[in-house]
Amino acid sequence: MNFLNLPFPIEYPAIAPFYSNVDTTLPNDTAAIVYFRSADGELLDRVGELVRSSFGEAGDFEAREVFVGTWEHVGHFNMKNDVTNSFQVALILGEEETYVQFLYPEHGINWIQGDTGDSGLPDVRAQAGFISEDGRFFQLQGSGTDNIKHLTVSSNMGEAGSWLFKVGPLEQEENVLEPNMIDEGALREPRTCAEGGHFKCHSAASCTDTRSGYCCTCKAGYYGNGFSCVKNDVPLRVVGAVKGSLNDWTIDTQMQSYVVMADGRTYTALSPLEDDIGTTLQLAQVIGASIGWLFAKPIGNVLNGYQVTGGKFNQTTTISFEGSHDNLRVDLIFNGL
Repeated sequence: MNFLNLPFPIEYPAIAPFYSNVDTTLPNDTAAIVYFRSADGELLDRVGELVRSSFGEAGDFEAREVFVGTWEHVGHFNMKNDVTNSFQVALILGEEETYVQFLYPEHGINWIQGDTGDSGLPDVRAQAGFISEDGRFFQLQGSGTDNIKHLTVSSNMGEAGSWLFKVGPLEQEENVLEPNMIDEGALREPRTCAEGGHFKCHSAASCTDTRSGYCCTCKAGYYGNGFSCVKNDVPLRVVGAVKGSLNDWTIDTQMQSYVVMADGRTYTALSPLEDDIGTTLQLAQVIGASIGWLFAKPIGNVLNGYQVTGGKFNQTTTISFEGSHDNLRVDLIFNGL
């Protein structure tokens, strides 16, 4: 299946420990992509105990089979293996329930995106999570950002580099479930840089301890909120999905925006669209305006939207039309770069 250079959710269901443009074209004696399924009793006992000790409702769970996929020392597009990544996924199958474990060894993530391809647009940073057929999706912390490299030292179960999830069966309104039997102390948010606060900061930010906790600040040549930083004056792209209905039209399309950081200008388009809906959709110009607010040129002490939010925020705009009961509501969810 081809790599799609888009943020989650992509167009097909996926279990993705590390979704990026892996490339093993060049010979590499240590690179390997292997998978196997096993019903070995010792292995089943071990993963069964892992599930039972992590989920309160799984006290009677018995593993029947395990499917394991491993990517070891793999390079990235375009035929690069100067730095490599290693990661693993295990599907733990019971009689009715299914759990998934993602594993990231120490120093296992050394690249987070491939080289720019023929489109001239940079790759989306690597993503990790789940996408269902009905559009529900779940992402691990740091997914799609520079901080995805910290999956090797963070966890949702108190063991560095190990992540466990229940993926089925789930109720219609449920999403992927995380462990609920883990010592809260092991998952406590850091209070200082030394406790792990520096892992929360962006790779282009520095961490400083204060009386009230730690503070992340973008380094010279970058701006943002410290948790997410972008390089000054380097063009960016913003992409996303646009779904909804307007009058008698159903909308299911893509948004593409090109940001000229040096000038604070943005160019936003929705494509593909039916010809007849283009004029009406001008009412939703708030989509492009919000991106303009994010990357407006900062002046003096006045911050732009990215410096305030780091690119992660929700916005709702309602347009009401006088003399009628008609209105247009636009809900925007920005998940960061």
